[in-house]
Amino acid sequence: QQYNEGIEECRRSINLNKLDWLPYADLISAYGATGQLEMARQMLAELNAIRPDFTIQWFQQIGYARSSNPQFRREYGDIVEGVRRAGGRKQGRATVIARSAATKQSISAHAWRDGSLRFRSH
Repeated sequence: QQYNEGIEECRRSINLNKLDWLPYADLISAYGATGQLEMARQMLAELNAIRPDFTIQWFQQIGYARSSNPQFRREYGDIVEGVRRAGGRKQGRATVIARSAATKQSISAHAWRDGSLRFRSH
């Protein structure tokens, strides 16, 4: 039930703003957790179309930079693992460092909405 509600909320968020990449990651993970791997892969393809630089390490780094709270990191790690199961791309350390610097420049605000981390970018 929780995953189904999460899926519906993510789909609503995406319908409101198809360029906001974060609900895609949450949706991919929820689909993976419910065994809907084909839907997860379809959403991953859409995410890669709007955010071609999206990788598992980059996504994990953003979340871990946000909080050192162990519970947050465990829950965020579950989302990252769902994206990994759906076939998300990995990357090397040098790229992570370069992308991190670019991300710091592009992210203008962090917000918590509906218990989920959301980024607003330029």
